[in-house]
Amino acid sequence: FLVVLPIVIPGVVNIMIWERIYDPTVGLINNLFEVMGHQNWQRVWLGDSSIAMWAVIFVGFPFMAALPMLVYYGALSNIGSDVVESASIDGAGRWKTFWLIQLPLLKPQIGLLITLTFIGAMQDFFPHCLALSRKGYNAFALIYRPGAQTACEDLARAIAFIYQHEDE
Repeated sequence: FLVVLPIVIPGVVNIMIWERIYDPTVGLINNLFEVMGHQNWQRVWLGDSSIAMWAVIFVGFPFMAALPMLVYYGALSNIGSDVVESASIDGAGRWKTFWLIQLPLLKPQIGLLITLTFIGAMQDFFPHCLALSRKGYNAFALIYRPGAQTACEDLARAIAFIYQHEDE
């Protein structure tokens, strides 16, 4: 159940959870730092321009999702025990077996997940910034707005160009 929980939880609920984790006063991260005695590590995670982008990116990082884990688990379980046994007979330990046998066999899955992660990041970046910024944190302004303004200006120029040359 816990493996597929991130797939089941809607994106809005996921963002609300991360909003509570990043909260500067009662958030999980800052409370953990306080308990560990590292108050100097506490931050306003979504309001500090030096780390706001990384905080938003971390929300969608692949290890936070169940799909990559399921894909890797399926791929690793499909590697035959005879392959692992052969590597063991040849004198390879667990570490060498992973790096020289299993990891190269996972290349198709790694490529697929890199592609899906990139596509998902492009789709989810704006909603994450917007949703995480709704409590007054400045993540949206710090990260997305400068690029969005430039993109909107470029789009407006492209539309104006098309309308200008429409009758030609």
